[in-house]
Amino acid sequence: MKKTFPTFLFICFFNFLHAQMWDGQDTLYGNEWIRYDQPYFKLKILKDGIYRIPYSVLQTAGLDGMAGNRFQLFWEGKEQALLVSSGAGVMQENDYLEFYGQHNQGQFDRYLYENPAQDQLNPFYSLYSDTSVYFLTIAPIGTPTLRFTIIEKNENDNPKSINWCWRTSETIFQQTFTDARYDGENLITFSSYDTGEGFGSGYARSRQIDLSLEDLLPTQAASLAIRLFSNSAYYHQLSLRTRPSKNQSGFSDQIDLLDSLDRYTLKTYQLSLPPSALTASMQVLVDGKIDANDQYSVAYVRCSYPAELRMGQKDALIFDLEPSEQPNFLEFPDLQVNGHFCLYNLTQQTVVFPTIENRMARFVLPARSQNARFLLLNLDKATQTIST
Repeated sequence: MKKTFPTFLFICFFNFLHAQMWDGQDTLYGNEWIRYDQPYFKLKILKDGIYRIPYSVLQTAGLDGMAGNRFQLFWEGKEQALLVSSGAGVMQENDYLEFYGQHNQGQFDRYLYENPAQDQLNPFYSLYSDTSVYFLTIAPIGTPTLRFTIIEKNENDNPKSINWCWRTSETIFQQTFTDARYDGENLITFSSYDTGEGFGSGYARSRQIDLSLEDLLPTQAASLAIRLFSNSAYYHQLSLRTRPSKNQSGFSDQIDLLDSLDRYTLKTYQLSLPPSALTASMQVLVDGKIDANDQYSVAYVRCSYPAELRMGQKDALIFDLEPSEQPNFLEFPDLQVNGHFCLYNLTQQTVVFPTIENRMARFVLPARSQNARFLLLNLDKATQTIST
């Protein structure tokens, strides 16, 4: 897949206007990562995925003949891992850089709120833009640079099989902008970003939200999170229910939560759904129980659930694995073997290529001390190429 962006604009840092950001430990101005004696090249990212910068683009930018270990990539002030086809060697024709790019959500907007965790309505949808900006630069010789490490298969690992993973199904609402609260008696609107301000579903007394739990393997409880904001009515009685879709029989509604809220209250609810309550198609029902004025704006619903390791007909698959004290192997019997696949560990910044026997793709993973997010990718179809 080819993606065209107005990329690689030379950035000169003159006449900055800096805003202060408090990160809980220090006041940041947003320019701490910049080295003003280095050139920076700008890349705009609109969609999550693996992006490739081919040699031809580097050549156009005047970066041909550069040693691979000198490239650095930054996003939101932090260095990002690169996969460099030439390793530390000089870039040649057919070489490339690859990285995992993410679109912009609400992570920077949080600094606009006095208490982000309590005030920001939707941390997954930006107030201003869904475009992220990455900066590629050339580090001085000898500077350590962050890289994806390719994991070589070790026959002595004696790995243990894993046949399931954690997947996430979500609905992010952005249809309606919820304005700031105001002084109802004097009709004064606050100038600051206030509690509940941001994009959400818009107010409604009742709302039905569909969730698809693809490749569900109901052996463990799922975790459901929903964030919502009550309207100006003085009294609220919230009911949250989950149920299978109506076309499935043998199940009944499950009342998961009842809660009383004041006006203009923003809350995130975390619910545990037992395996017996899980089906491939779920519904979440939000209801105000008092009267027609008992309304809520929903920011998001997210469900983390146990799933089979299946690629199906997809070109890319995101999933999570729990920690493991010993190496593991994953097998994908349904993988389309006529493509080129690899498995990115986005948490530990490693890459694994499969061995394929009898149409079975097998990935061997080293031990993990923490939960890790993985991206299984069809390199022929899902890699997005940045071009001039």
